[in-house]
Amino acid sequence: MLSRVLLLWLVWLALVVAAGQALGAAWAGRGRGLGAYVGRNAEGDLVLGAAAGGRVLLNGTDAVGELRAAQALLQAQGGLLKAQAGLLQMQRREIAAMRASLCAVVGPAPTVEVQAIPTVGAYRWTAFQINGTPHLAVANFFDGSTYHATSSIYRWGGAAFERVQDIPTVGALGWSAFEINGVAHLALASYWDGTNVIVNSSIYKWSGVNFVHIQDILTSGAVDLAAFEIGGTSFLAAANYGDNSTLQVNSTIYRWSGSAFVKMQDIWSLGAVDWEPFEINGTPYLAVAHFYYGASYKINSAIYQWDGTEFLPKQAILSQGARGWAAFEINETPYLALANSRNDAGSYLVDSVIYRWNGAMFLPVQDIPTAGAVSWTPFQINGTTHLVVANQFDGSTHHVNSSIYRWGGAAFEHVQDIATDAASSWAAFEINDMPYLAVTNMQNASTHKINSVVYHLIATCMI
Repeated sequence: MLSRVLLLWLVWLALVVAAGQALGAAWAGRGRGLGAYVGRNAEGDLVLGAAAGGRVLLNGTDAVGELRAAQALLQAQGGLLKAQAGLLQMQRREIAAMRASLCAVVGPAPTVEVQAIPTVGAYRWTAFQINGTPHLAVANFFDGSTYHATSSIYRWGGAAFERVQDIPTVGALGWSAFEINGVAHLALASYWDGTNVIVNSSIYKWSGVNFVHIQDILTSGAVDLAAFEIGGTSFLAAANYGDNSTLQVNSTIYRWSGSAFVKMQDIWSLGAVDWEPFEINGTPYLAVAHFYYGASYKINSAIYQWDGTEFLPKQAILSQGARGWAAFEINETPYLALANSRNDAGSYLVDSVIYRWNGAMFLPVQDIPTAGAVSWTPFQINGTTHLVVANQFDGSTHHVNSSIYRWGGAAFEHVQDIATDAASSWAAFEINDMPYLAVTNMQNASTHKINSVVYHLIATCMI
């Protein structure tokens, strides 16, 4: 209908122009015998150049009537558009009112607890997907009497996470999820068996039904096995805290050979507890967190750069009982967040630090007060970067708040505190495009057998 209206308007304009030209010619030709511009033909239709009189017909259709009908339609549509605009404004006001009511209910805490999951000395959640379905893997470290605990895999069932597999583990401190040739794998870092830190860490492969064990790697007090890729090849970085006599041991990088992970490079470390892989302009980097070397918590953590064949030292960063790095980008600029847990004076109330890449190195840009911080986890809400810190101990109690921060354009701003019990990690993930967080609570004042918790974030209240 709209195309017909446009056509008629164009015809009308053409007729106006033509009529104007004809009128001018008629006035100019008065007395010279020139006739009217518009008139009827032999069939009674009006045509150009005929005698004047009557209606204007185009192919037998009353063009004037069509134009009037089109004008009426456009007027009606204009009224409808105004009504729709008013309706949209009303809907926006209603949505804003609903948002205000919702956010007033959740108040300063835009998270809702959706599930409590029983865990035993839980140290780390790892979130991943299999065939588009969200999964969580928890590393259970200690049940209060033994380090031979059971760690578990959970699958989202539509309303909650359901335990689908239990895996016997020894001093488990962390899972790392990755894929090889499109197949899900898990690597588990094992710290010690209660008497010895020289124990096997393990690799598992998804069989289509469950995870099956495919390889053991002998590690030395492993706290982390970080997975990453270079040129399509899978790697694992083992953070070895120490052996039975010293904390000055090698941490190790392993490369996938096609059938197993093989040692590629040893990197000397001092009480290493975390590796964080990231890239800058396509070049792989690794950041290692050094916690303690036997005499001091004030120690350099380090950043390594890939040179094409191995990782070489790039930068040393002074840390205080460092427990973990987190890498992320804001406006395509690389950032690192370092979790510092304690100082040599015995205080756990120390600042953790945000670092920004200046094109050649990382420089500190913000200090954030934390309490025995173990890890940072970055996530996005509505395109804005957020960070959540796992605070474990304030010097007197493990029942301390962990906190969420939001990037404010120049610095991270505090958004919310969440009560936790010896929190050691957060996992950030999405379900149906909605943001979720899961925290591992390691212990309270009396037991390691406590619930870890899954939260749904009310994203509309965090903008």
